Order: sequence, then structure tokens, then C-alpha cells
Amino acid sequence: MTAQTLQRVVVRLSTYLTESGVTMNRSMSRKLLKMLADALAETGGEGETDDFSEAQLLARAMDRLPDYFPVVEETIPAPAPPLLRGSIGYPAHG
Repeated sequence: MTAQTLQRVVVRLSTYLTESGVTMNRSMSRKLLKMLADALAETGGEGETDDFSEAQLLARAMDRLPDYFPVVEETIPAPAPPLLRGSIGYPAHG
């Protein structure tokens, strides 16, 4: 695992969280690094020579995101008012 790979994963996760509405301050950055450390620890102990790819690390970290950063459900408003049957004043035929 190279430093550049770790840096790319941190940047991608940070960007994802920022775009999701999380304000990346000091405490959120520490939480992100803790999550990444836990994802790395899941792969094996220290000194392991098993190398894994950026995609594998990113997938493990993305799987852990909801545990560390709860997803806020947004309510989407109705695109139009409800349709109601009504009359626009045409005379009745008959």
C-alpha cells in the first residue's frame, strides 16, 4: 500500500462526504481517519505484506460510512399541487 493510494482514498472519501453535506471540520476529519484506520485494520495486522488495491480499500471504507457518518434522509416535496376535479365555468350541454 503506497502513500499515494491512501491519499487518493482519503481525498475521494472527503469529497464524497463534503458533497453529501457533511462539514469537514477537525472532528469530522479525525472521524474519517479513524474509519479509514479501522478499514485498514480489517485487512490484517500490522506488518502484513498482503497488498490490496485502492478499489478494495475504498469499497471497505464506503461500507463503513453509514456507521461513522449517519445518512440524513431528505424529504422531497411534491413536484406539483395535487390534482382536484373542478369546473372552469363552461355551460352544461343538454
